[in-house]
Amino acid sequence: MATFRQWLNADAPATWAEVGARVVTTGVVAFVVLQLKEYFDAGRFDTPATAVDATLVAAGVFLLSAVQKKLKS
Repeated sequence: MATFRQWLNADAPATWAEVGARVVTTGVVAFVVLQLKEYFDAGRFDTPATAVDATLVAAGVFLLSAVQKKLKS
């Protein structure tokens, strides 16, 4: 069974540019998906709330990626 540290290193980013690319990509995808969800659920877009939620998701990805990068080096 893999240890927690091995699990974190499974897809660890090698550079800060990779971390940034992950964060931006995740933020954009989260924003679009959440906008579509709002549209289908409520019949209208809720851009401010969706932007906040997407930012929080991207922040979580940044924290996880930063921990992975730090443990890899």
